[in-house]
Amino acid sequence: MAAACMIALPDPAGPQAQALARALGVTITLADVLHRRGRGDDDETRRFLDPRLGQLTPPHEMAGRAAAVDRIARAIRARERIAIFGDYDCDGITSVAILTEVITALGGDIEPLLADRFGGGYGLTDEAASRVLEARPSLLITCDCGSSDHPRLERLRAAGVDVVVIDHHLVPDEPIPVVAFLNPHRPDCPFPYKNLSSCGLALSLAAGLRAVLDSRLDVRRWLDLVAIGTVADVVPLDGDNRVLVRAGMRMIQSSPRPGLRWLASLANVALDAGVTSDTIAFDIAPRLNAPGRLGSARPALDLVMASDATRAREGAAQLEELRTQRVRSRRASRPRPSRRSSARGSATIRRSWWGGRDGTPGWWGSSRRSWWSGSGGRRWWSRSRGRRDAALRAVRRGRVCTICSRGARTRR
Repeated sequence: MAAACMIALPDPAGPQAQALARALGVTITLADVLHRRGRGDDDETRRFLDPRLGQLTPPHEMAGRAAAVDRIARAIRARERIAIFGDYDCDGITSVAILTEVITALGGDIEPLLADRFGGGYGLTDEAASRVLEARPSLLITCDCGSSDHPRLERLRAAGVDVVVIDHHLVPDEPIPVVAFLNPHRPDCPFPYKNLSSCGLALSLAAGLRAVLDSRLDVRRWLDLVAIGTVADVVPLDGDNRVLVRAGMRMIQSSPRPGLRWLASLANVALDAGVTSDTIAFDIAPRLNAPGRLGSARPALDLVMASDATRAREGAAQLEELRTQRVRSRRASRPRPSRRSSARGSATIRRSWWGGRDGTPGWWGSSRRSWWSGSGGRRWWSRSRGRRDAALRAVRRGRVCTICSRGARTRR
């Protein structure tokens, strides 16, 4: 009989954790976790447990923000043609939606554009730059891309188009040819919080435009999109991100957009029962990402910006169908796991590059713990994306350890 998986349980909560639980008004379990992570009865811990918008880092130190606000505000006042271009994932889609709605509310003339996976791919490619020039703007705002697209930015500048780049990816060494560059990873940016996604930066820019053009505009109405883009982009949920996501999830729960309400309905998700980061990561984001993975991401953008129930219902149905198509496509393209196994009946599959039957590339598998051998030598995929339900069923049947996700071999 093979040895079962051993589980090392932590020591019981000590008196310090119990005292922390009484001081903070939380359960002993939560207090024990906080204590083990080095937190105590202080203001920082209280802010962590109850994040509020007033705790956001003041944005005035963000390099490029003032220049971006000034150029966009001048374009709005002069009714210049503004194009906004974003990536085809949730962060890019929500960033474009935020700035499109904000600039429209402030009286601007704007044309939203999204990257196309099969028409140039990610970022401001040559094809994307041509689409921008076809819109004949005098100002382009890029979201979630642009930091390393110097040749296309030079081409746009030569054509007389000013560019404002909003991005959170790593910054190359060479100077970027734009009128404003908003990226916390800039070496010269003293803004202390570096983990904002592009949708968080877009909201900060919206707040700057509000201060200059219309103080009556309430930018909190776009917190729901910030929460979706932030969680979907898998950035750390600490600091400002934690504050923004907490506020955004409350907005999704209490007053969701028509598109999100219908999307949740088709996904059998009761938003009024509570919204968590899992709700966004496993129910909302995959449906918003599906159009961009199969073709144009425009249906997802139209859905989150839909203002009437009819358009929202039709858009949600379209996204649900696209999400179903994507699931079927991934299943059809999925490679069979290797039969390599160790003497103990388990194996590790490294992340590998593969091409689907339809010719589209992608990643399959994960690093360690991506698969395990259950009783009788049967192999199960348990930690891969899209297989959460199968893993949960395996846990309920007692075939997998809930701590390390390895298969526990039992007596036969």
